[in-house]
Amino acid sequence: MRDREKEAFARRLLEAMRELPVAAKPGTKHGVNASALQKVAGVTREMARRYVEGMAIPNPDTMRLIADWLEVRVAWLRDGEEPKRPVTGRRPISEIDAMMSAASPRSQRVIRRIKEAAEAGRLTDEDMEVLGAMAERLENKKP
Repeated sequence: MRDREKEAFARRLLEAMRELPVAAKPGTKHGVNASALQKVAGVTREMARRYVEGMAIPNPDTMRLIADWLEVRVAWLRDGEEPKRPVTGRRPISEIDAMMSAASPRSQRVIRRIKEAAEAGRLTDEDMEVLGAMAERLENKKP
């Protein structure tokens, strides 16, 4: 991939990250929270740094994860194709948002707390193992 494309991607990534409170980190070199990007994208610290510094572009699956997190269109993040956000002005409905509509109020509170922790980059590997085991248990549970 050409250097100009990588640099343009990094500019859009930084722009979107600075607009999102959990991704912005004033006072840092680029003004963003690279650790949160690392966790959301499921990449190493080095790869997250390479994205931010215009040295690499994520694969399509990782690009989708980042775009969803930043609430921007993949086409905008990847290529700069306008509009930046969906034309409807509404956020795309995520899987978690869809689950929330079918969940009990108690479940909604728990799901919301997990979602907020994930968005803030507070889920550890141990947390992910616990959540994965819980999800597997629930998948195998008889209704």
